[in-house]
Amino acid sequence: MADWKGRANIALHETLRRLPTGVVSLIGAGLGDLSGRGRGGARRERTATTLARFGTARHPAAASRRWCRQLGRTLAELATLDRLWAEGRIEVLGAEHLDSGDRPLLVAAVHTGNWEVVGLTLAGLGRVPAAIYAPPHNAVAHALVVTARRRYGVRLIAPTPMAAREALRTLEARLQPLLVYVDEWKHGRVHAPALGRPLRAEGNIATVVRLAARTGALVVPAIPERLSGARFRLRFLPGLAMPPEQPLMVGIARLDAAIEPEVRRLMTQWLMAYVWPLQDRS
Repeated sequence: MADWKGRANIALHETLRRLPTGVVSLIGAGLGDLSGRGRGGARRERTATTLARFGTARHPAAASRRWCRQLGRTLAELATLDRLWAEGRIEVLGAEHLDSGDRPLLVAAVHTGNWEVVGLTLAGLGRVPAAIYAPPHNAVAHALVVTARRRYGVRLIAPTPMAAREALRTLEARLQPLLVYVDEWKHGRVHAPALGRPLRAEGNIATVVRLAARTGALVVPAIPERLSGARFRLRFLPGLAMPPEQPLMVGIARLDAAIEPEVRRLMTQWLMAYVWPLQDRS
């Protein structure tokens, strides 16, 4: 059964690559809606709980359905990811903040909108990144994601015990930006933003601050947003310096303060909305 599903996913991906980008996104929205009504019902309910908790939607149940459609679009758009920049579908704001002078550049992104456009946009701007990533549990999904990302040239750093050392070498070499998503789900916790919880010196957000303090890198938050259909806006926020003498928790608080308002604003597009309620059970 698992092999059959894997072959079906590969066939769907290859079929979608032959279709216009807007059509692919629309198909993804439909598939996301269907998933939310079937086995994904629990995920949809948890998302509604998150949206209700943070007061980001007047009708959380309807908003969670939009969230499912948004996720479906993002997954389907992997098939056409390498076309989004060439087709002019990504509006960029704050690109000037990527000018780090003689400092290394560390881009701290979040999983909103189609988060895959961050690396793609950096490449389109002539700053092909290296990126630390967490592989999907499904081997076929992992292969499809890696293939989609490598089409635009990103260098992927697998999340092994050596990842931090490789990231450090990347920044010290100053040959390319390092891209890290700071709102990852790991060990039963979404590590950033805090959203009312006490800050912790854990997760990618702490890793970013430590790397920046050690290498002098400028930390630039990146906020992707879906505008409509397969059209996006990517905002680069003003860079944050992390001097080595600054306490770790101060740096974490500064970066958290930069991304939290954006995640709250885009909660219905935030991937981690569906796992947030699971933290209450851990």
